[in-house]
Amino acid sequence: SNGLVLIDISTPATPSLIGTYDSSGAAYKVSLSSDENTVYMADYYSGLVIIDISTPATPGLIGGYSTSGISYSLEVSSDNNTVYIADDSNGFLIVDITTPGSPKLIGSYDTMGRARGVEISDDGNTAYISDGSDGLIILDITNPATPNLIGTYDTSGNAYGLELSIDGNTVYLTDNSDGLLIIDISTPATPSLIGSYNTTGSAKEVEISSDGNTAYVSDHGDGLVIIDITTPATPSLIGTYDTTGFVSEVELSSDENTAYLSDGSGGLII
Repeated sequence: SNGLVLIDISTPATPSLIGTYDSSGAAYKVSLSSDENTVYMADYYSGLVIIDISTPATPGLIGGYSTSGISYSLEVSSDNNTVYIADDSNGFLIVDITTPGSPKLIGSYDTMGRARGVEISDDGNTAYISDGSDGLIILDITNPATPNLIGTYDTSGNAYGLELSIDGNTVYLTDNSDGLLIIDISTPATPSLIGSYNTTGSAKEVEISSDGNTAYVSDHGDGLVIIDITTPATPSLIGTYDTTGFVSEVELSSDENTAYLSDGSGGLII
């Protein structure tokens, strides 16, 4: 399958397949609706795909929006009415999904680089975009029809994934060969580097523990890297787990005792 795969992990040692939906693209990122009946998928060349998983064994297409770029990542608003898409060379897109069967473009911002990741502030007014060779881009999206640039931080690598701190004052950004960067965004017009940890691989995505003290980085060919960020100016290595494939994504369980890794040809690693 080139699309969505639903897996039962109630017994983690023996995961089992529940259902699949073979999309026309190549699924890169998924997000669940609040009721967990709908999946929103960034489907690479196919853009946004919205899938009904209320019957997990037989997922079905609800609707989609074909973008002109390559959809790498997305975030869904808390009311499930808007999707924010990082669309590579096409930049940042805001799509209205109030009617999921017929999504409509609301607004866009053509970033200078290649948009790979997106995070939205809790109030829905600010977008943070990892923009490849152009680093971090911060946009005012108070008026979604006309996003405006607030500030930038040009990293030395190729910005890929990012995560916001709970207080919204810090961005944790994966910068490929330059590892994990910790950036102060308390003054969005002038972001500044707090600290960094150069992983041995190519840092792709990051998850932050709920207490803000630990970063879990998918380090591509070098697997999972766990970093102590209690003192953000001097992050330090806690541990690593090298998989057989190329880790592109990491998610934590609700109790933060388990990591779920997408491992390329290695599949799902728990």
